[in-house]
Amino acid sequence: MAFQRHPYGLRSKRTLVIFFLIGMPGSGKSTLGPPLADWLGYNFVDLDTYIVRKEGQSIAEIFEQQGEDFFRQVEAQALREVAKPSDGKMVIACGGGTPCFHDSMQWMLNQGVVIYLEEEKEELLKRIMLQDSKRPLLRDNPLKKIGDLLQMRSPIYEQATLICKKPTLEKLQQAIDSYLESKAKSK
Repeated sequence: MAFQRHPYGLRSKRTLVIFFLIGMPGSGKSTLGPPLADWLGYNFVDLDTYIVRKEGQSIAEIFEQQGEDFFRQVEAQALREVAKPSDGKMVIACGGGTPCFHDSMQWMLNQGVVIYLEEEKEELLKRIMLQDSKRPLLRDNPLKKIGDLLQMRSPIYEQATLICKKPTLEKLQQAIDSYLESKAKSK
């Protein structure tokens, strides 16, 4: 099937929407974000990549050298830098903890549409292990740590505008279409 951009004209000036993708590490934010942005005709920003470029260090190095509190401050500031409301037309893949600190969830909800990519912890672990990444919060017994983080973060994640379970590009497209159609009908 040929690639088609979003049919509702999200490129028009009257629709300036920032879509924030949130969820646990391995939920698909960085993987699904670029094709979703392409489909919408939007720009894509991976918040962790932005932070790494800005700070000149990996996320793991920031955690190790400056600690989690410092990282969370940098992360909250970076979120607000990349998600300038006047820019609109963006898909932003947030870090797993982004919505959980510095009132960032409420801030994102005020700026745009927050989409929680919900995935089972076993699938998250499988994906994380395939990435061979050095995630600072998932060292030592990663399945238990994923479960603990998921239990702690879920109440915050579930405040999202939309929840997409076992996310795929098609499911995200359908969720956005349904959301935009319901918003158009309520006007």
